[in-house]
Amino acid sequence: MSFNNVNAVNFQFLLLEFYKKINMTEEELVVVLLIDHLLQDGNTFINAKTLALNMNYDEKKLDKILTVLLEKHYIDYQVKEKNLAITLEPLVKILYKKFQESIFTEEDILHNEEVEKFREKVFSSLTKIFGRSLTPNEMNIANDWIASETDYKIIEEALKTAAARKFTNINLIDREIVRRIRESESRI
Repeated sequence: MSFNNVNAVNFQFLLLEFYKKINMTEEELVVVLLIDHLLQDGNTFINAKTLALNMNYDEKKLDKILTVLLEKHYIDYQVKEKNLAITLEPLVKILYKKFQESIFTEEDILHNEEVEKFREKVFSSLTKIFGRSLTPNEMNIANDWIASETDYKIIEEALKTAAARKFTNINLIDREIVRRIRESESRI
């Protein structure tokens, strides 16, 4: 299984599989499962009162559980459309990391983290060079550079050249990368 397919694994499966390993109690588990269910139904403002309507716990107990979940960084609150909304994103990240650790070697995980950091750096550089957000096509081309394991130095140098020459087209940068690859291969 590649890293790209890891995120296709069901959140609820991962939660049930790893909740003990992340020191989550069964009470916390049930509350998180209900929060996930309510979020999937389109509810974003979820508090102890909302949960109490759907559970056998009283508001006071649910308030304590929510506080613990927040302290453990399993849930978070965000402002969405001027409203406070609960999110399970911190827990999702923890569970996917646990899952990766269970199926990938530490070396694989470190390599993937390096690749992701480089991808962010490339996207940031391209956004800065173009002075706008990237199109899906531009993202795909940049992802192709990274996926083909093109030497990172070649990509970085091509991006520097693009910035200096004020390229505003991904195809010009792509040609620069291809030129540099051919140059480096001819030296060998």
